[in-house]
Amino acid sequence: MIPISQNFRNNLQHPNEYIRDITLRFLCPLNEIEILEPLIPSVLANLEHRHPFIRRNAILPVMSIYKLPNGDRLLVDAPDMIERALSIEQDPSINRNAFLMLFTCAQYRLEKQNEETFLIHFDKGTPALANEIKEALEGNNVPAKVKAMKKVIMLLLNRETLPQLFITIIRYVMPSEDHTTQKLLLLYFKIIDKTDAQGKSLQEMIMICQNLRNNLQHPNKYIRGITPRFLCRLNEIEILEPLIPSVLANLEHRHPFSRRNAILAVMSIYKLPNGDQLLFDAPDMIKRALSTEQDPSPKRNAFLMLLTFAQDRAINYLHTQVDSVPEWGELPQMVVLELIRKVCITN
Repeated sequence: MIPISQNFRNNLQHPNEYIRDITLRFLCPLNEIEILEPLIPSVLANLEHRHPFIRRNAILPVMSIYKLPNGDRLLVDAPDMIERALSIEQDPSINRNAFLMLFTCAQYRLEKQNEETFLIHFDKGTPALANEIKEALEGNNVPAKVKAMKKVIMLLLNRETLPQLFITIIRYVMPSEDHTTQKLLLLYFKIIDKTDAQGKSLQEMIMICQNLRNNLQHPNKYIRGITPRFLCRLNEIEILEPLIPSVLANLEHRHPFSRRNAILAVMSIYKLPNGDQLLFDAPDMIKRALSTEQDPSPKRNAFLMLLTFAQDRAINYLHTQVDSVPEWGELPQMVVLELIRKVCITN
């Protein structure tokens, strides 16, 4: 492993931006602390790289390492570093990853029931602040609405409940066409309580389900695409089950972005407890989608779905397409290599 770590370190410091980039992305699925720990300084150094796409992808392995067992000890200062980067960053894609990192860290700490932590520093909610947020949410100023939604999310992560804002958000934020507002709305849906003390879905979830269904059928390809990606974070069957037909319809959408994320949503639902009963024919549907897919990104996700849950189908498909694999592109080819590795280890 030492030579491998040394090679990764060299790649993370490579003058070629492409090599740096693919190395950062490659580190995300790894969970071997012995390999990752010596690479952390080089990963963190890329947070200040001159190219935005390097900075953007440097945040992703930081987030992945932080979520590993004891990863928060290896990266104890990571939330503060990301927050500093967020405060000066101008690129929207980097801001998105940085904010997602802070959100993930806070969720992780909350799950560990650590009462001392709140990674995005924010004052405790007051009635005056709640009224200020409510006014901004009800207004037509999009930047003010975005800022208000960020405050709502920060307060929720700080264990505030803010039930008085739910209807306001449903009425005034949900119809918004702004991309950033929709992202924040999905984050809000992710962190609010969706079940009562008995574990049953709250009545309010009916409105959320309807909104998610509308988004899955939305004419705007961006809103339609980010919604199935959001569904990957949910595990409430009562919310997901009525959305399955709309998710499946996106497997045949004309835009690769929607097809790609629809496959991820199918995969996430399928691996839930009893998810294979809700989507008993999912492997067959994904194999049919794979047989007609030309875009490398949805093709990669479809093949990954088969590799994970129907390895025999993945092997059979690869046998029929082996001559065309060189034309698939880098993303699906990496999954092919993973399949070959698994088969070799098994046999």
